[in-house]
Amino acid sequence: MAEFKQCCDPGTEWDGTPKGMVSSIAGLSAYLSKPENPLPGTPAIFLIHDVFGWELKNVRLFADKMAQQGFLTVVPDLFHNQAMKPMDWSKLPVFLAKFPVDKCLPEAKAVVKALREEHGASAVGAQGFCWGGKYAALLLAAGPDGTDAGVISHGSLLSEQDIKAIERPVWFQFSDNDKQIPKDFRLQIEEMLKTKPGCGSKFYEGQEHGWTMRGDEKDSGVAAAAADAFKGALEFFRARLGAK
Repeated sequence: MAEFKQCCDPGTEWDGTPKGMVSSIAGLSAYLSKPENPLPGTPAIFLIHDVFGWELKNVRLFADKMAQQGFLTVVPDLFHNQAMKPMDWSKLPVFLAKFPVDKCLPEAKAVVKALREEHGASAVGAQGFCWGGKYAALLLAAGPDGTDAGVISHGSLLSEQDIKAIERPVWFQFSDNDKQIPKDFRLQIEEMLKTKPGCGSKFYEGQEHGWTMRGDEKDSGVAAAAADAFKGALEFFRARLGAK
């Protein structure tokens, strides 16, 4: 049970006011952030939230940052208004049982389809944080129903098979002392990625699980690592999705 406590640390709330809009996609409530001057065929980013869900202020601010860089960015509510409450980590196993893969993956695929067919996205990437990291991986193994590229930021609940099944470019962002991806598993993933074209990773020494989404932006070390991780994800998506 202790491994879940780290995953459910709410971290800090970032400064700023989300600029996007509450909308819907594929039958799910969603936060949508658009580039200032979107062009036909703008590539899209599907941000897959952590256990705190789509209403977390930080994930919306992150979506706005991606939109400012030229991506149509969406954060759907995959928990159907039942996101985890901060610090209620002892109940996480029961909570997760309500959202199994056979329920959430079809919904995630439907979001990708809607981004392509209804929003006209020329390409679709997904970035998954913690809980969402598993779905970023699964979408990269979903063939034509999946995404074109993915970033997994301190992912949770991943298996060796999930990594082996990835068939499109992925970039992992690993944190230090992470009970969800301990050192041995991280090293194993790094070796597996060497056999997959267009894939790679970066290890952030000294950073805790969740730092890219819930880290303290007033801590200079955390802020610098988070800025580097954002830049890395942005460059990865630009190279593989075609955004300018």
